Amino acid sequence: MQTPDFVAKYGPLIHILEGGDDDLEAIAEEEGYTRRDGREWRNTHCRALLGYMRAVRTDYEVLWQQTSGQAATDALLGKLLGNTERELRRLERKVRLLVLLRRLTPPPGQGYRPRRLRKFLVGLFPKINRIDVEPILVMMRRVHRQGGASVFLP
Repeated sequence: MQTPDFVAKYGPLIHILEGGDDDLEAIAEEEGYTRRDGREWRNTHCRALLGYMRAVRTDYEVLWQQTSGQAATDALLGKLLGNTERELRRLERKVRLLVLLRRLTPPPGQGYRPRRLRKFLVGLFPKINRIDVEPILVMMRRVHRQGGASVFLP
C-alpha cells in the first residue's frame, strides 16, 4: 500500500497561506482593477482556505477512524493521533481568525487612508506558513504508516 503524500496534496494550501496578500497586491496593480475585483478575489481566496482546511480535517478524521482502534495498544500511534489533533485544531483556529480578518480588511484600492487601514489590518493577520502546516501533514503521513491505514488517501 502506498502512503499518501499530504505535503504534495496540500501544497496549494501552503501557497495560498504564504502568498495570498502578495497575490492580491499584484492583481491590484493591473490595469482595469477595481475594488469589486479585489472583494471577489478575497472572497474566493477565503473560501479556498476554508475548503482546504475542511479537506485536511476530513483526511485526518478518516485516518483517525482507521487507526484509533490500534492506538489503544500502540502508545506511539496514540501519541501521534493526539499531537496531530492538537496541532490541527490550533491551525484551524488560526485560519479562521485569518479569514475573519481578511474579510474585514478592505481590498487594495486608491487613496491614502484606505491603504493605511489595510496595512494596519494586514499587520494583525496571524502569520501562517509552511512551518505551521507541514508538520501536521507529516504527522498525518506517519499516522497512516504507523497505523497501517487501509484506505489510500490521494
